[in-house]
Amino acid sequence: MNLSGYIIIINLIEKIRNFLSHNSIFKKENIIFNNNIYLLIVTISIYLFGLSIASDYGLSWDSMQRSTGIKTAAYIMNKTGIDYSKNVELDGYPNNILGAYGVIFDLISISIEELFNMTDKREIFTMRHQLNFTFYFLGVLFFFF
Repeated sequence: MNLSGYIIIINLIEKIRNFLSHNSIFKKENIIFNNNIYLLIVTISIYLFGLSIASDYGLSWDSMQRSTGIKTAAYIMNKTGIDYSKNVELDGYPNNILGAYGVIFDLISISIEELFNMTDKREIFTMRHQLNFTFYFLGVLFFFF
């Protein structure tokens, strides 16, 4: 290839480079922004998908942990002088063997249940599964970001 061929190729590369640098979609900062938008869309999609299938989880042996959450909520309300509407027997609580076993999740769950006046068992356990997935998803986000 002679010198004029190299000059033509160099001019062509320069024109492509100028086009890419002046066209806003191909600017480096816009490509990064577009990737962040895609990441956000995928992340939100995964979260919404996880929430939508929470009703398919079913009940496991530890789903009955809700009763400990109700007792803990009643105990805290009783100790702080707030009237709790549910009739809960607190004899020996929290000194019994189950005591205050892992009640943070249950307290949040009972709070949401009371806030939205949930009475249907299916609705309550679906909400608990959605809350469980939300805790998991937040853990994954904090781990990777």
